[in-house]
Amino acid sequence: MSAGDAAAIIASTWAAEAPADEVRTLPLSDGGPGFLDVLAGSDGLCEPLVVRDAKGNAQPVRVLFRDGNSYVESAEIIGRGSYPESSDLVRTGSSYGVGEALRFALSKSRRVVLGLGGTAINDGGAGLLAALGATANVSLVQGGMGLSGIVALDISRALDVVAGCEIVIATDVDNPLTGPQGATEMYGPQKGATPADVRELEASLLAYQSALKTAASYECAGAGAGAAGGLGAALMALGGRRVSGIEEVARHVNLAGAVEWADLVVTGEGSFDWQSLRGKVVSGVAFHAMRLGKPTIVLAGQVHCGRREYTSIGIESAYAMAETPTEIADSMANPKISLAALTKRVSRTWSS
Repeated sequence: MSAGDAAAIIASTWAAEAPADEVRTLPLSDGGPGFLDVLAGSDGLCEPLVVRDAKGNAQPVRVLFRDGNSYVESAEIIGRGSYPESSDLVRTGSSYGVGEALRFALSKSRRVVLGLGGTAINDGGAGLLAALGATANVSLVQGGMGLSGIVALDISRALDVVAGCEIVIATDVDNPLTGPQGATEMYGPQKGATPADVRELEASLLAYQSALKTAASYECAGAGAGAAGGLGAALMALGGRRVSGIEEVARHVNLAGAVEWADLVVTGEGSFDWQSLRGKVVSGVAFHAMRLGKPTIVLAGQVHCGRREYTSIGIESAYAMAETPTEIADSMANPKISLAALTKRVSRTWSS
């Protein structure tokens, strides 16, 4: 479900169960899926564009223009949700199409905000750099595995393309490019990487990271570099400035004002787990609510966080749509029905 769909189901179900409560919705994104939909509002202009998807096929996408800025969503171009679970794109998928969208956005606006999160690839942004003119001693468009053996990388042409522009990188996580907390080891398995794949991809990205550091004048391997399969690293190498995706969205939609109005804040996501505490929507919402002294509850597909973990960031309670294998299967088959049923139960506890 999109953020808007989920918010509408929660709101309508809660209002039906507790008609005396006033319920308002504010769909959010953390830079991942839904980034453009949330930011477009009523005055944003989306222009269509055809770029390469993660497999190299033609993919119609959008670039958002609003208030003199342009916005690109990586998940709309190379998102995990667009491909089968068995996809091999964690090994071979390319971010080339994101580079194409960035080049188009820069032709229209000197300030571009890229939402990073929810991608199917793990190429460290090598494809993006190739789309902007970068070259190397190996192919930059064959995915993470194609970077094995890289020793020389030239990003001078890509730097020329972005010269004089401001690139803002709105990430959903703060992971580095490599290492135990990096893009491959933390997120590769979610994208279908086997243990052997993880070892090979990590070795490839370590070689790529070394070449990228040599080619770039900017820090490009630290916090946020591992976002979206390493897209953060490539954009940092181009001088991009990293910001929290949820905070970028929160500022645009006035999340603080909405929280200040409310007596209770309800948020959620598919899987409420350790990632949720590292820059996802839930953590951003909880931060604003805690700052204003408002209780926050989470409705999620599954809950994998312990109470001690989530109360530390200001969340009062977390509720799962499904827990047993049978419930999970039913919930995946009928997510809207499952979310409505959960909302109905929770509203009885929290309704004023």
